[in-house]
Amino acid sequence: MIYVGESRWLPDPPGDWTAAVIVYHTGELGSGGNGMRRVRLAELLGFPSPRWRPIAGNPNFLGVYRWNILRDN
Repeated sequence: MIYVGESRWLPDPPGDWTAAVIVYHTGELGSGGNGMRRVRLAELLGFPSPRWRPIAGNPNFLGVYRWNILRDN
């Protein structure tokens, strides 16, 4: 999953952090679709399957990391 942040294409009230956009790949390959999904953080926090919720109590969620390429040198 990649945290994108606020979206210019999906209007939401400013300052609502749950409106942030997340992009992820489902692992699906083939002609049925590319497997890429874009959702709001609020959707994942309320997702029916708890394994997709990005919360500390979820053993499938390993935390938030920053790519080294984004660090200031």
